[in-house]
Parts: sequence; C-alpha cells; structure tokens
Amino acid sequence: MAYNNSQLKHEVYQAKNAGKKYLTLKISDQQAEFLRRLGFTVVPYLYWIETRTWGNANNVRGVLKELHFRRKEGKRSCVRRLNQKEIAILEEHDVRYEVMKYRIYLK
Repeated sequence: MAYNNSQLKHEVYQAKNAGKKYLTLKISDQQAEFLRRLGFTVVPYLYWIETRTWGNANNVRGVLKELHFRRKEGKRSCVRRLNQKEIAILEEHDVRYEVMKYRIYLK
C-alpha cells in the first residue's frame, strides 16, 4: 500500500504543479484518507447504486423512480452523481450505494 500511496502522491503533486484545479480519480477509501492527511480536499464524486423495484412507480419520486425503471430495463446497477438529499433518500429506503470516484481539489 505504501507504494500505491507514494505513486498517488506523486501523481497529485504533478497535476498541482501543472496548474490543474482538481483531479477525478478512482481511489480507495484509505487512499482518500491519505490525501486528506496531506491537506487536500477530497469529496465523493460518482456513486455506484444498486437498482431495485418498488411496488408501484407512481408512489416513488426522483432518484427512486429512476432506479425503479433502470431495474425494469434489466440493469442491476447504475453510476451517477448524487446530492445530499438523494443520499438521505437512498439511506431511508435501504438502497445500497458506494463511492466509485473521488474529486481531489488541488488548491
């Protein structure tokens, strides 16, 4: 893991020296915590969400309705951005989701 953290650190500092404002990377939770300890702002960017159906699509709204119809189309999961309100709705309905990519702000 030390090698991966070192490689990640060099990649981030190289992007910072090149003048980039942020990077979007697929990293683990441990690597995100490592970058936070280095002083970077790391926020979740993309989420993997497991789809499921509800009894009647007319009774659900927003992100739940989208997940309902994705499951009806035969998709087992979807990848998209979520805001805090949508995350709260997913947690309320026990829908499984995970952070897939993080955005690292370099300034």
